[in-house]
Amino acid sequence: MNRTAVIIAAACICASPAALAQNYPNQPIRIVSQFRAGSGGDSLLRVFGEALSKVAGRPVVAENKPGGGGMTATVHVANSAEPDGYTLLGATPGPIVTHRFLTKKNPLDPLKVLKPISRVGEVLITFGVNPKRVPVQSFKEFLDYVKQHPRKVSYGTSGIGSPHHLSGEELKQILGVQMIHVPYKSTSRALLDCVGGQLDSTFTLYAVAIPHIESGKFKILAARSDKRAKQLPDVPTVTEIVPEFQNPPGWTGLFVPIKTPDAIVKRLNSLVVKALASPEIDKKLGRTGFEATPDTPEQFAALIDKQIKLVDSIVKKAGIKPR
Repeated sequence: MNRTAVIIAAACICASPAALAQNYPNQPIRIVSQFRAGSGGDSLLRVFGEALSKVAGRPVVAENKPGGGGMTATVHVANSAEPDGYTLLGATPGPIVTHRFLTKKNPLDPLKVLKPISRVGEVLITFGVNPKRVPVQSFKEFLDYVKQHPRKVSYGTSGIGSPHHLSGEELKQILGVQMIHVPYKSTSRALLDCVGGQLDSTFTLYAVAIPHIESGKFKILAARSDKRAKQLPDVPTVTEIVPEFQNPPGWTGLFVPIKTPDAIVKRLNSLVVKALASPEIDKKLGRTGFEATPDTPEQFAALIDKQIKLVDSIVKKAGIKPR
């Protein structure tokens, strides 16, 4: 190797992370997600990817790797991606927060191999009833009705350990009420049974429930969100009625491999926050049932830690055992 080549190589090796971050990004960014193509989460990340591409000045490519409750995509990014900020994981709390409590064999601990960047959006989860089966007009009336009819009222969820199930168990633990949990493989199946009269109530995604709300076959009583949703300004949050209630996680967020330099993490976060500040993306996310929720990496990490503790408490009290 000649002297010039040695000097150039040394300069590349010695380039500081801050200097690298100044030039970031200078190539396409890839978001590997746990979602199936065409799903709500996939739509969220593709809409976000368009906005990120505009502020970053580089293409943003979405890649779907569903499977394993989100662990397939998580393991891929943690073990195969270069820690350079060009391969991101788009994930839900499933593989990051709840999987550890529901599965005996976990291939890795995501928090030991990934760094959080920011949430992208929180999905709007609502709770409602079939008005013909449960004659109530408000969430408070529903809770009183459940107390008067112990072990008689059923509620559906998208499966054991889902945010919907954890929300129901938490309410039961706080209020001491008894409801019958009916797990389904998806939100839409639970909602269809509720609308069809086989189920009294259910947690469901607002975006999926809209046609049934408009037809009068499903009545929303509360929103499972930190504040009143823009789409449902007249619907109270669960916490308004039950102040002790803490929302189990319902976000979609971004992560990078653990060895990604902090300077690049900071730069990437600033681009994410800028992308999510667009009024245009706020409208688009609203139509898919999400609300933009940018964080700093530190805020996101603290939220995840808080939610792990919350889920741990709910799962233990409910007697949910890992499989």
